[in-house]
Amino acid sequence: RWRLLGSGVLYALYCATQLLQPVLLRRIVLAVEQGRPDGAWYAVAIGVAGVLGSLAKEQQLFINYTLGSELRSLTVALVYRTALTLREAEAPPTLANLLTNDAQKLLDALPLIHLFWATPCMILIAAIMLVDLAGWAALSGMALLLCLVPANLWLVGQLKAARAAHLPRSDARVARCVELVRSARALKFNGWDQAFEDGILTLRKSELPYIQTELRLFSYLMTMTVALPQLATALALAAAVLARPDLPLTAALAFPALSLFSVTRFPIMFFGELSGQLAQASVALRRLTRFLDG
Repeated sequence: RWRLLGSGVLYALYCATQLLQPVLLRRIVLAVEQGRPDGAWYAVAIGVAGVLGSLAKEQQLFINYTLGSELRSLTVALVYRTALTLREAEAPPTLANLLTNDAQKLLDALPLIHLFWATPCMILIAAIMLVDLAGWAALSGMALLLCLVPANLWLVGQLKAARAAHLPRSDARVARCVELVRSARALKFNGWDQAFEDGILTLRKSELPYIQTELRLFSYLMTMTVALPQLATALALAAAVLARPDLPLTAALAFPALSLFSVTRFPIMFFGELSGQLAQASVALRRLTRFLDG
């Protein structure tokens, strides 16, 4: 728990350095336009902020990956210990999937876990900075960006349902493969290997529509999180200029605005990936809990 909290502090430091860069960029542009010599110091500050942010981000990723690996190892150990108390006939056909696929899903969800609280905070702070920079009209771009939230929730729900429908068929195929490996000699002696292979391939074909559905939903999620921030940036700049004709679209306005949307774009992109991984991890956790509780 304390390590996870420490990694959260490191990620907060990374977010702070990211939000500081548009402010420093505006100071650099203004210094260049006005011919002031202090722009070089702001450039150095951007470099220092980038280095500190990168170090903090990579350190929190290392901590989270370590925690995820420990959680996966502990899960595998618990599944093995529970399996050893069962007779061979009582072992569920999903045992192989629990040890490999489901335990891995818990590891996949941990590295980006801090995005759940960091993304809303970064969007809120970026919106305040954008209003201060370009006026209230620029919030139209941020509103378009916020359309990702309900769309994300709907797509994640669909992805979770598709994953839950896919897993029983995957379990049946894995159980058939385990049975094939255990009985390989008997199958070869009696000439049943081809029939078993045909059965496994039939089960695999029944899985393919569910896999295609999952990948299609995931592609929609990624496409939306990449395309909408670009549209939001263009909309914000256009709305700011149209709402205030006296506000020219200068470098001091455009570059910091682009930087602000760039800062929020990457958390939102990975937020979609995290949502998908958490949907799969919740299904895996439910299956693991059901097996461990007996």
